Amino acid sequence: MSIQRYDITVVDNVHYFKYASVTPTPVATPPRPVFTLQPQNVYIVKSKPARIECRAQPTSSINIRCNEEFVPLPDIIHLTTFEESSRQIRHVAYEISKEAVDAHFGEYSCQCTALGHGNIEEDSKKAVIQVAYLRRQFEQEPLGISLPVETGTELLCRPPLGVPEPNVYWEKDGQQVDLSEAHYILRSEGHLIINHAAVENTGNYTCVAENVVTKRKSEIAEVIVFVDGGWTDWSQWSECKSNCDAGVKQRTRSCTNPKPVNSGKKCVGQDIETQTCTSSCSVNGMWSAWSVWSSCNTLCKRMRTRSCSNPAPAFGGAGCDGPTDETSNCFGDFCQVSPGQTVRDQDGSDTSPDSSPIPGFPNQNQLGDSSERPSGNANTIALFVGIGLTVLVCILVSVFVISYFATKRKKLRGRHCQEISDETRLAMLTMQPDLTQSSHPIQTQAVLMASNPEKIQMTTSPLNLSDGSMTYCPELKQVSPEGMRYNVPYEVLQNGNGFANGYSNGHAMSREHLKLNLPLASSRKCSCELYSPTHRSGRFTPVTHVCLPYQKSDQSDCCSDRCLSNKEPMYAEPILPSLTNSDSMPSEKSFSSRGSDQLRPYDSDTVATSVLSSGLPAHIDTTCVAWGTIGSRGGRLSVPNAGISVFVPEGAVPKGYSEELYITYNRETTDKPKLNSKQTMLTPIIIAGPVNMTLVKPMILTSSHCAAQINSDWKYSIYYCKGQSRTNRTWEKIATIGEETINTSVYCQLNHDTCSLVVDHLGWYCLVGEPNPDRHPLKLLQLAAFAPCLSTAIDYNIRIYVIDNTPDALESVLQTEQKQGGVLLQKPQTLQFRYSGTNLCLSIEEIMTGWRSKLAANYQEIPFCHIWSGASSTLHCSFLLERTEASVGMVHCRIEVSQGIDSNTQSLQITRTADEMELEQKSLLCSEHESSTSSSSMMEPPNKAFRICRPYRLELCEVLDPPKTRGNDWRLLAVKLGVDRYTNYFAVRPSPTDLILDLWEALHREEGALMDLLGVFQEMGRPDAVAVIEKQLTSWL
Repeated sequence: MSIQRYDITVVDNVHYFKYASVTPTPVATPPRPVFTLQPQNVYIVKSKPARIECRAQPTSSINIRCNEEFVPLPDIIHLTTFEESSRQIRHVAYEISKEAVDAHFGEYSCQCTALGHGNIEEDSKKAVIQVAYLRRQFEQEPLGISLPVETGTELLCRPPLGVPEPNVYWEKDGQQVDLSEAHYILRSEGHLIINHAAVENTGNYTCVAENVVTKRKSEIAEVIVFVDGGWTDWSQWSECKSNCDAGVKQRTRSCTNPKPVNSGKKCVGQDIETQTCTSSCSVNGMWSAWSVWSSCNTLCKRMRTRSCSNPAPAFGGAGCDGPTDETSNCFGDFCQVSPGQTVRDQDGSDTSPDSSPIPGFPNQNQLGDSSERPSGNANTIALFVGIGLTVLVCILVSVFVISYFATKRKKLRGRHCQEISDETRLAMLTMQPDLTQSSHPIQTQAVLMASNPEKIQMTTSPLNLSDGSMTYCPELKQVSPEGMRYNVPYEVLQNGNGFANGYSNGHAMSREHLKLNLPLASSRKCSCELYSPTHRSGRFTPVTHVCLPYQKSDQSDCCSDRCLSNKEPMYAEPILPSLTNSDSMPSEKSFSSRGSDQLRPYDSDTVATSVLSSGLPAHIDTTCVAWGTIGSRGGRLSVPNAGISVFVPEGAVPKGYSEELYITYNRETTDKPKLNSKQTMLTPIIIAGPVNMTLVKPMILTSSHCAAQINSDWKYSIYYCKGQSRTNRTWEKIATIGEETINTSVYCQLNHDTCSLVVDHLGWYCLVGEPNPDRHPLKLLQLAAFAPCLSTAIDYNIRIYVIDNTPDALESVLQTEQKQGGVLLQKPQTLQFRYSGTNLCLSIEEIMTGWRSKLAANYQEIPFCHIWSGASSTLHCSFLLERTEASVGMVHCRIEVSQGIDSNTQSLQITRTADEMELEQKSLLCSEHESSTSSSSMMEPPNKAFRICRPYRLELCEVLDPPKTRGNDWRLLAVKLGVDRYTNYFAVRPSPTDLILDLWEALHREEGALMDLLGVFQEMGRPDAVAVIEKQLTSWL
């Protein structure tokens, strides 16, 4: 660019102007600062301050800004050298403490700003400063496994949470696994795949998670690679070992191809095989007997001969040694003899032509003249006849003695059982019931004659009368109230019959609705004819007698004393107080009583009263109900083996009051909410009551769920029902997770396998899942195989149940199979079932020799809709096997279960022997007997249910409830504990911290939970909360 310039020249006072084009000199632009060292992301490890550094040029100064606030200049560390200063290079650093990071709510970041000439500023990139940590508990630990050689497996490992994310590697027997080996593959999630496993891969595997803080090791997972034995080829046949007749030859093989390793199966069969054979053996010749001496010849000689024919040599055998003939001289003057003349032999004896030349042996002419031969056959026959008659007499005497004692014992037993049966009827009924009617008056007292102390003890009704006591006849022997249990369906009470303070005689009740479980109280007595109600009939039919021990014995005695002749439960005709109208029935409000704050279980005599009056459905088994009395100090109730519990915080019940609380589950399809074809139930129906119970604080209901993953594939909803009768039972959706509002009455906390509901009122709850659009979520199922004990029957029925992967579903099936005498064949296997519309396929394969399938095809399918909708709580397929060999004493097969070709496949290896199943059946009977005599409630009193004492809980609420500008109050506590999905639910509560800690108490029942909470408070930078937990721990010590 050029500019115009005027040059002025003055000559004689005259101004001359001259135009000139001039190019201006450019002005130099100062350079911008450039960072030669950018700040990096750093971690604070074990309270050691983290340092960030910056270096830039050309610049006169560098400022540091953290969280948009400039760091004071005195806090900046200057690292600039003299040489760098002369070149306008600045090098600074800044240290950040753990307290500063904890005090800030959110991400803590720092940035450097370099100031150049002309106040030009240049910013560096941001560096994030985080407190490094690594939790102790692994999210998922590997499990040991045994697998055949040349197969593969996957050891699952989800490392503990940590910052930075921990690096995962594996150790085998204390040494790091070499991933360069072809057998090992490490997945990005941290799982270890063992491919084409060899025996050398057997060992103890440990998952190791490591970051800058520390190193964590999982529990040891023992991997055993076993080798099943295999036979070698048969050897050549050996030579035939025989003595010229039939012989034996053999061949061998060994179980070394391969040899069994690590408890692998041994080879089945024999290692030696024999076979009959014949061979041509050499026979050595043997001499026959010498012939008789011949007569003397003219040379005064005689001769005898023998032959090599006893036996003759054969097949190359040796001949006989020695001469074939022998001669000797004759004596005296008798050398030349004529016929009839006597010749004297060498030994001086006389010999004639007709006599035998050998003393003691007949002549050949005399051999055919013998007519008399001695025989001993008659004596032998007489001996055998005598022995046979003796044995026959002994057998007849033994049969007579055994028949006599058996008949006598049978008569005594019949007389004894008849006496007991008569006395039982006398104790149960004051008059013989009219079997032609469908209902009968119920008597008010039990009668037991006191004359015989050995009679079966009967009890009165376990329901209290108006004065709260039992009624007995003073002239009769008092009976123990522990021998009988009642099971009266709730529908009976709804039909106008109730338990009231005043009982009126003569009120009729249908026999169909009344049954009474009657364990016999005698030590070894049998009731030969008790009565059980017949379905849809007014008649009572006799059931086979059942012998039970009077007192609870140990497990070994239980199995030997229990003798059940059929599987049906035994019932007796009940004796109950007469029922009045329903107006006198005690209401649920009458449960609440002023008094003790302790948690106590119901007495066994009041079980029926409590459960019935609570409004439970009649089909609910009382052994699946947990009940107890809860006071203001709170507690925890859980249903055994079902994964269902209710947590009652301290203060939920008003002080000075107590409430009778119960919790159970329900899987009946008729009681489920009506769902569309896409929806499925992920939990059972949780029933907690009484429904009109007034709560000061929310309670927490916990149940297992069967969703495979908690992710965006699912849309979760909470359904609630308050009505108790089927006519008044309506379900409503009260919450959808992710769409809660401030008016939502329930909070749902979903973990990977449990669902916890924070509720303000009790009732019926369930979790329902529905696939989000274009999503295919997974639902976890259990495959449980049952079958009866292996017996001599021809057919064998294997039942495969397909149920939700929750403890309560398996418990329901176990109870059903116990009634049918079924035995669990294998530990239930887990199967991932995808929402795809594809049916579930089951096939039976590898059926061992001696069995065959009776079905036309070894393949069955369960429709997708039946599984997804939960059409049956005991959905199963049956495979019927037929025995083809009577000598087979075991059964072996494999059942493959899959959903389509590309889906996950699960195998059930079934191998059972008759002895194993008989032992399991005996154990099942014992456990069933013990469970029937024990309470179904598992109750934790306040001192065991709560980890934090009430005074320390109040201190934590005082320090964490007030909001902090840095955000490290109850809101950060919710984040750290993973319950921050919808914090507004806690914000509207009087004490958010108190409710968060209640939820933490309900979720964390493991040991060391309090130490983990202490670590959370340390990460939050709350030393005041840490001091409170330390006081709690000190009080324990």
